[in-house]
Amino acid sequence: MADSGLTAADLPRLGSALPAVLEERWPGVASLVQDGGLDIADLVWGRRVYPVDHARSVLGYRPRYDVSAFLDALRREDLGHYPYAQQSRWGVGPTPS
Repeated sequence: MADSGLTAADLPRLGSALPAVLEERWPGVASLVQDGGLDIADLVWGRRVYPVDHARSVLGYRPRYDVSAFLDALRREDLGHYPYAQQSRWGVGPTPS
């Protein structure tokens, strides 16, 4: 699992303000995604945060990828870094309010 960089504090806003939350963490992400012809909502398939801190501290886990690596690949127009980028979401309904 990649490190998303999101925290439990971001959870309440992931459904209603996803683009704003991502823009706060990674300035310029909205325009980068739009310029790439992608929809930010299609890139984020869930509205949950899976922290890897415990795996990092206990197991020495070191994620190979994170959001910054994905954005660097997107800047290079390398969609192979995230092969699901051009697939629509499936099995994900609207976020309950």
